[in-house]
Amino acid sequence: MNFFRYAILSSLFICCFWIQSNAQNSDSTSIKNSLQGQFEDLKKKSTDYEVYEVVKKSNLNSLWKSITDSIAVRDKEIANSKAKIGEQANSIGELKSELTDTQTALEESKEGRDNLSFIGIVMNKNTYIYISCFVIFVLLGLAGIAFSRFKASNEIAQEKIQEYEQITEELQDYKKKTYQKETKLRRELQTEINKNEELNQKLLKIQNK
Repeated sequence: MNFFRYAILSSLFICCFWIQSNAQNSDSTSIKNSLQGQFEDLKKKSTDYEVYEVVKKSNLNSLWKSITDSIAVRDKEIANSKAKIGEQANSIGELKSELTDTQTALEESKEGRDNLSFIGIVMNKNTYIYISCFVIFVLLGLAGIAFSRFKASNEIAQEKIQEYEQITEELQDYKKKTYQKETKLRRELQTEINKNEELNQKLLKIQNK
């Protein structure tokens, strides 16, 4: 990813530098040709004096003005070029910043895709799946153990209920039999009491005679 980023930035910088260099070379060539033409024209208009060339001051001043104007234009072009280079450097810096932000966003997106937050803890999705499966298996095991214990407890409770019902039934039967015996004994006792009273009455009658 960094290789492609720097390759793109380098390509942009080279293209901008090449365009700027071509513009400067074109302007420099036109200025050079213009000055060369004026110099040749000055030589044609000058007169020879032995080994010297006699040049009019006006023509020389005109050439000097052209030279200074050309230098000023060149300085302005250089300043503009520096400004453009500065702007291009800023643009490249912005592109680098944007690429860095994009890369950071992609990495965060990838991290968000591969990870998740559970009760405030960031963990890998695969780790979360493994932990969840382990917890589910543990809960299923505990549920199985609890069900087995409940089933055993339920069987014991049913046995105790049956025993209680059986004991209750035996107790009711015992109470019933006891009541019947008690009733029978009371009747027999009453019969004996009645017989005893009859005997007493008979004895009294005999004594009175």
